[in-house]
Amino acid sequence: MIIKILTELQLLTGATGSLGAHLLSELTKRKDVGKIVCFVRGANPKERLEQSLQSRQLSTPLDKVTIFASDLGEPQLGQDDSTYTQLRQEVTHIIHAAWPVNFQLGLSAFQPQLQGLKNLLDLSLHVSTTHPARLFFCSSVSAAMATPAPATIGESPIADFSHALPQGYARSKLVSEHIVQAATKAGADAHILRIGQIIGDTESGVWNSTEAFPLTIQSAITLKVLPELDVVSVCSLLLYSAAKEIIIRHVLGSRSTL
Repeated sequence: MIIKILTELQLLTGATGSLGAHLLSELTKRKDVGKIVCFVRGANPKERLEQSLQSRQLSTPLDKVTIFASDLGEPQLGQDDSTYTQLRQEVTHIIHAAWPVNFQLGLSAFQPQLQGLKNLLDLSLHVSTTHPARLFFCSSVSAAMATPAPATIGESPIADFSHALPQGYARSKLVSEHIVQAATKAGADAHILRIGQIIGDTESGVWNSTEAFPLTIQSAITLKVLPELDVVSVCSLLLYSAAKEIIIRHVLGSRSTL
């Protein structure tokens, strides 16, 4: 009998956001994940994380989760020498899902996030094991949504920056993709996940009420009308339950199909 030793340590950012909370919930259920470290920005990280899970009706045991207050843009990700050294010794996977969803900001406002991505890539390259930690960056389909039509967007690098939507958020995601691609040339085991619109899962149906689609529907209650949008007639929506399963399978290297 072959017994798989639970040695994997998943470092997750963005666990107080919708996608990150669902990823954390799924990771805690996995028997092939030994430990999970969550980096949470700001004060009271454990309280904020618990509130995030509760607000989404996610029953998530935290017995194998360690929570750190972190500023990804700071040296050593805002950790002291002892903590950072331990991370270098134990981290096997990094899922980077933290990113401010603010469509009013310009690209320059995302400099701290770009630095944070670089710092995570540096960590992945300087772990104590012989192979770099696997890093997965959660990008966005907005990085390619200004591609001139008709077009098919391949699972490949986007060379033309004008193909990102003309907003800081989308452009910061495309810049980040280029940073990840450059890191792979330096030996990083880094991967890009372009994520689109995700809706409430099949269990609770909770959907972030501040996102575009819920706001549009809510506004109809007051205005008694819906906007006439110049968009493609078929809109692709992905359930959180499906999104987290797809991402986790990529992270853990499963070859099974959905």
